[in-house]
Amino acid sequence: MDFQVGDKVAYVDETGGGIVTKILENELVEIISDDGFFLTVSAKKLIVENPEIQESLRKAEYPASGSEDKAEEPSPRFVKRESKRDAESYEINLHAEDLITDFTGLTNSDIIVKQLNYFREQMENAFKLKKRKLIVIHGVGKGILKQEVRYLLDGYEGVSYHDAPFSKYGYGATEVVIG
Repeated sequence: MDFQVGDKVAYVDETGGGIVTKILENELVEIISDDGFFLTVSAKKLIVENPEIQESLRKAEYPASGSEDKAEEPSPRFVKRESKRDAESYEINLHAEDLITDFTGLTNSDIIVKQLNYFREQMENAFKLKKRKLIVIHGVGKGILKQEVRYLLDGYEGVSYHDAPFSKYGYGATEVVIG
């Protein structure tokens, strides 16, 4: 199977997947996993999720070769939860593949900086909109992003946090209470 940078892929023999960030030698592919971490995986263990759709997405999200225009990063957003009980609760998704459209030339440090900058913007929006509860989705991985998010939260006055409900988020999210 020929992969291209930007392909959304899934593992053949397990759940999960990611987005192809580099094509390597010896039938290896670098992906950014659904949890936001870079992994080197054998191409034999991956499949492209719906290649026809991927071709149209690749054209829309990535500038043509030689173009110096970068695809725009998504504007800050909150995703409102459906429960009436949690009407003031919003999710901030920090998964890299949802925030960054072109990983070319980015190091892991560059990616985490973008994720943390996005998190800061969303916290400021939450204060402006007088939100009382946030769910920060950072993923599981090695825990670096979670640790950094919680370090930043410690700097906000009147903010407390704890693990988000395991039944909905597993270990991959932090619930933030403002006020």
